[in-house]
Amino acid sequence: LSFPVLITPVNEGMVVDEEKYQVHACEAEHSVPTFSFLFEEKEKPGTFYPDKANSLGIPKGELWHKLQQGEEVVIENKSIKPSEVMGPNVPGKKIGISGDTRPTKKLEEFFKNCDYLVFDSTFSDELKEKAVESCHSTAKEAATFAKNANVSNLILTHFSARYKNENVLLEEAKAVHNSVIAAKDQLKINIV
Repeated sequence: LSFPVLITPVNEGMVVDEEKYQVHACEAEHSVPTFSFLFEEKEKPGTFYPDKANSLGIPKGELWHKLQQGEEVVIENKSIKPSEVMGPNVPGKKIGISGDTRPTKKLEEFFKNCDYLVFDSTFSDELKEKAVESCHSTAKEAATFAKNANVSNLILTHFSARYKNENVLLEEAKAVHNSVIAAKDQLKINIV
């Protein structure tokens, strides 16, 4: 190879912790060891209200910046907390990705309240027995799983080649969950 290959063993739990996000891993149920991943954006500061800062006599500039960064400031021996001039923190987005797997309670808890979840939906529900045998999921199971985990948007993936198109799987899932799409090569989703 003309480039280095770095192999990093992964265990359950937090596997990445950066300034703005974390990545967590959870072992999935499949015929070989496999993991599902949760990308979690950290909370962001709420809206800064200049009118509130002005009414408290806080001069524009460095002190405004400190408050926006979550720091308390002192003016004329009076302590001012960020919460006095800012709205509540904004929760970060949660995006889950699970390849080959069966839907389990453990994964359901792991993906609880995800904004977006990419999940295995290899078979239609008429082949549920085959899905169980091969440690995969049906589209209906994926949708039920997402609904139970309070997932906002489900993205079906890993379709069996037996399906000429994904419509049968998509319709099966849409009967259970109200926001479902089928993944495709080079699919782009605007995370809002």
